[in-house]
Amino acid sequence: MHSKNIAYIPAIDHLRGLAAMLVAVYHGIYFIPALTKVGHAHNPLSALLYEGNTGVALFCVISGFLFSYGAEGRDFDTRDFWRNRFLRIYPLFFFIQFIAIYAYPKKFDALAVLLNLIGFANASGSAALNPLTAQFWTIAVECQFYALFPLLLAMYRKRGISGLCQLLALALVVRLVCAGLGAKCGDLAYWTLLGRIDQFLLGMIAAVIFRRHPLPQAVAVCGALALAACVSSFLLISNHCGGVVDQAAWRTAQPLVEGGLWASFLVCYINAARKLPRWPGLALEWVGARSYSMYLLNVAGIEICIRQHWILFPRSGPFASSILTMLIVCIPLLIALSTLTYNLVELPFLGLRRKYLGQAAV
Repeated sequence: MHSKNIAYIPAIDHLRGLAAMLVAVYHGIYFIPALTKVGHAHNPLSALLYEGNTGVALFCVISGFLFSYGAEGRDFDTRDFWRNRFLRIYPLFFFIQFIAIYAYPKKFDALAVLLNLIGFANASGSAALNPLTAQFWTIAVECQFYALFPLLLAMYRKRGISGLCQLLALALVVRLVCAGLGAKCGDLAYWTLLGRIDQFLLGMIAAVIFRRHPLPQAVAVCGALALAACVSSFLLISNHCGGVVDQAAWRTAQPLVEGGLWASFLVCYINAARKLPRWPGLALEWVGARSYSMYLLNVAGIEICIRQHWILFPRSGPFASSILTMLIVCIPLLIALSTLTYNLVELPFLGLRRKYLGQAAV
């Protein structure tokens, strides 16, 4: 997505589109056949789909990367940064929230909706008016990132990468302490800022490495392929350990490992994608620009397909039926819905954003 503050990086839109698709297919695999247990992946490729919630981790890494990449060595206006973040996130967020209020009037609770709107949709008591607001918990985490980023940037400028690494260590220790006090390790790592902060910080570190150490094309391509295999293999292990619902102590380290793999892949992919043929690149950029709408609307799109009985080849088994239904029915529907909301709700406000980055900082 083009910005007044950061030079456009097409590969970032490629990865945004990938993240949104992973989350959408993940929801389709579980919601279409109404699976109540984590599906058992048999190979790294199926693990990438069964554990497609990893797209959230990729989104968090991308956020940290972009903000840090743009702010490197430049003056930073906190007020305009927050203004731009509001214009980026909240128009579509408000739009879907108020549709949900009218679509599910019996579930309306003013205090719960207020928690959603002030950035605490991942807190107990918030308004989960599924399927329209199913993804709002991640908007809460993003808003919490936005609130912290000026402080994280100041920390980086004062202490360098070592300061960010110290924060990574602190986040891990805090999760371990919480686990020792009886907290649910999986929930803490997955749904909260205490878990997702690792991925944001690793994105910031990735931006510094990307700027300072450009990779040769051949090294970047090989690295991206190797890291894609590592991500899939890690997700296969995670799946066999119980997946997203598992609450074992090892989950305290998952955000760190998962974020590190995605951050490393991101650095390699951006370097490798510079030689990508133009036409597939344009298609990926088009999808990536609409990824926010696709992400927020994917559960609603899947629910429409389920309620209208647009499920294809049910006799082929739950996994195959879900994948085929997503590819042939749900994703085209989701792209159509997302194009409408992107053009009519997102774009008018995106044009109101200001420059928040100035000349090189002294």
